Amino acid sequence: MAADLPQVPDRSELLRDRRVLVVEDDPTVREVTCDYLRNAGFIVDEAADGIAALRRMEATPADLIVLDVMLPDLDGFEVCRRLRQDGVRTPVVFLTAKDGTEDKVRGLTLGGDDYLIKPFSLEELVARINAVLRRESGAVISPSEFANANKQYFVQPNDKPGNIAQKARNRQLAIEGVLNGVPVNKRGLPSLTNPAGAGGGKNVSVDY
Repeated sequence: MAADLPQVPDRSELLRDRRVLVVEDDPTVREVTCDYLRNAGFIVDEAADGIAALRRMEATPADLIVLDVMLPDLDGFEVCRRLRQDGVRTPVVFLTAKDGTEDKVRGLTLGGDDYLIKPFSLEELVARINAVLRRESGAVISPSEFANANKQYFVQPNDKPGNIAQKARNRQLAIEGVLNGVPVNKRGLPSLTNPAGAGGGKNVSVDY
């Protein structure tokens, strides 16, 4: 049953209290983004332009930079280039209104780790930040965790019809939980013991 999910180590500890620098010249977008990231558990610094971002990184290095491309002095590409030139390997997630392939390739070639197009969902931003930080920290799923999740959500050769139906329901609840902000359990998967929470979340987006 869903209530009997196996317990595995809580890997969310690896991503708690990580410092994120948000570089955005629009004060409203910057404020909303910073507040959302703080509520998500990050320590957040902010900068309104490229020069301020470089100074902030020198004074208080961040674990990840959310970097707008269109800035009033140095653009985000130049900020990233200077950081990489100085040997700073801090991951960078670019924010930009430009969705052309050339700009995406340029940002990633300069050392960016991900790219998000405005207007963007704040939930997606948090998901991308966590994904980048997991890659950096090596917080990957273990074979035992994969095996447990596989048994809980996917049909096995000897499963009875009742088990197959339950697993289909588990998968649906997991998808709804991810999309609607249901709290995750200790395995980093949506809690299946409280399906009533599905649908209660909000997907906040930011316009520019």
